[in-house]
Amino acid sequence: MHEVGIARELVKLALGAAGKADLGRLSRIEAKGHGLLPEEVESVRLHWEVETKGTLAEGSDLELEALPARGQCVDCGWQGVWEGVWEGGACPGCGGEDVLEEPAPVLELVAVSGE
Repeated sequence: MHEVGIARELVKLALGAAGKADLGRLSRIEAKGHGLLPEEVESVRLHWEVETKGTLAEGSDLELEALPARGQCVDCGWQGVWEGVWEGGACPGCGGEDVLEEPAPVLELVAVSGE
């Protein structure tokens, strides 16, 4: 189940950001998951609760937004959101069919709050 790995990676990112901001406790984390399916978000939140136990993120709220995956065209170099490309199967830049999707959800930490 890859939601456990996603939760662990988010904890790692959040704790790193907390350290840089000299926070002793995290209360809210905002993140985006490119390539994460909306139905996976709740499962990640449940794993978040388990993975944050005993850390300064324990009890914090996780706001996680599922976004479409990003991709890149091998032929023309187009890079962008993959949404809708699956249906047509072609690059929106050149019409080529050799578009590579990111292989796993890409996590982006947007903000951390705490004290």
